[in-house]
Amino acid sequence: MSGIDDQIDTFELLNKEIADRLARLAASGNQLDTKSALLAGAAATATQFLATRPSPQPVLAVLAFIAFGGAFFFALTAYVATRHYDVPEPDALLSFTDKSRAEVLARLVATRVAAFKRNHRRHRRKAVLWWCSVGLLSAGLIFSTVAIVQNGSHDRAPVEQPAATAK
Repeated sequence: MSGIDDQIDTFELLNKEIADRLARLAASGNQLDTKSALLAGAAATATQFLATRPSPQPVLAVLAFIAFGGAFFFALTAYVATRHYDVPEPDALLSFTDKSRAEVLARLVATRVAAFKRNHRRHRRKAVLWWCSVGLLSAGLIFSTVAIVQNGSHDRAPVEQPAATAK
C-alpha cells in the first residue's frame, strides 16, 4: 500500500463525519423553513386582524403594518427553497470508477467539505432572515396592541358622574 491507500480508515471516518454534519444541517434547515412559514402566517394574520379593527391610532397602526410587512417579507425570503448540496451528481460519481478506494474517499471528503461550506453559508443567511422576521413581528405586535388599546380608550363614551345632590 502506498501513501493515500494507508489513509482509507481516516478517509472513511472523515467522510462519515461530514455526511452526518450535512444531514444535521439539512434537518436544521428544514426546521427553519417550518418556523419561517409559521412566522409568515402569523404576520399575515396579525395584519388582517389590525386591518379589521375600527380606526386604530393611525401612526402606530402604520408602524405595525410596516413591521408586519417586513416580518412577512423576511420570513418568506428565509423560506424560499434553496438547493441542499451533498455529494456530486451521480454522473460525476461514475468518473471515479477507475480510482482506488482511497482516492474515491478522498474526493468524496473534499466534495462534502465544499458542500458543507456552501450549505452552512445559506443556513446562516436563513437564520439571520428568520431572526429579522421575529424582531419585526414582535415590533408589529407591540405597535398594533398599543394602537388598538389607545384607540379603545378614545372610543368609549365618557362615564357620567352622578349629579351631586344639593343640601
